[in-house]
Amino acid sequence: MAGYQPGAKRQKVREPRPGENVDFFQGIDKVEYNNMAPMTDASSYRYYSACERVHGRPMEDWLRFSVSLTEFRSFGHDIKPAPWDDGTNTLDNSKRRIKALFDFCQRLGVRYWTALDSDLVPPSESWEEGKIHWDEVIEYIQELTQRFKLKLMWIAPDLHSHARYNSGALTSNEATIFVHAATQIKRCLEASQRLNAECFLLWPHKEGYETIFQTDVSREIKLFAKLLKLTAEYKDRLNYRCQLLIMPYQSKPRAQNEDLLNRYMWDVTSCLYLLKNYNLERYYKVCCAPGHQLFMANVYNMLGGVVITNDVNQYDNKQLALMMKSIIDQVCS
Repeated sequence: MAGYQPGAKRQKVREPRPGENVDFFQGIDKVEYNNMAPMTDASSYRYYSACERVHGRPMEDWLRFSVSLTEFRSFGHDIKPAPWDDGTNTLDNSKRRIKALFDFCQRLGVRYWTALDSDLVPPSESWEEGKIHWDEVIEYIQELTQRFKLKLMWIAPDLHSHARYNSGALTSNEATIFVHAATQIKRCLEASQRLNAECFLLWPHKEGYETIFQTDVSREIKLFAKLLKLTAEYKDRLNYRCQLLIMPYQSKPRAQNEDLLNRYMWDVTSCLYLLKNYNLERYYKVCCAPGHQLFMANVYNMLGGVVITNDVNQYDNKQLALMMKSIIDQVCS
């Protein structure tokens, strides 16, 4: 019989975090490879086998598929709200979304995920509050990473959603906006290092102009290149070994873009020319959509990643097979 010991310290019990012990996809089995599955079977991979070896390496090493937290939280939300998302911009809600994504990746057998910084932390009123949010979210993600054995493929600063970036972020003529964008990139790069992400992505979504007579294009292009260089130099100062990626704007046919400006980085060709002109090609590789953009990046040995959205015909096996071949060809070259 144990007796009471005076002075004994009571063990501190950590309270469970919101959604920590909830399996948001309970009852759904892991998707496995089965080439004999019928076309109507949505619970099997009919063509992709992660263990199949090509040139001595398994397919899961050649094609490191990842799930986007941005797409995950937005897909179908307008039809039926997800049980893990109450629609609020709170830290607890952000954690539930992250936990649900990890459950989803586990069911798919996917080992990587991606996110914008706005997916991970809610808007904050001050620098100190934002730092507290980042520290708490990073600690939470590190715990989930240990449990689920998932890795962060890339994280990117959201430089287009906020109204302050309506006229551009990297090329803004207003010093306060330019400094805010640079600060956001700095904080996001530091978080990327702490989370051990393999890549860091920049998406210059709104860098361009509407009317030429109101724009000093040469000055804005120089600002653009300057911030790209500062990002690369700060990565080296952090001694952070990751691949910097940059994603051109084009992801769908021109006629479908209603808010189209004259983009400085419309496609892969304009992206590569800017990088080459400012000697930045040794720092960055290009992330683009399947098709012509991918083939052009592959020709110049600058392909760093592929983005597949709902605009891509995911049933076009020929196009997807050519995409996979381009990835393997570049790695083998």
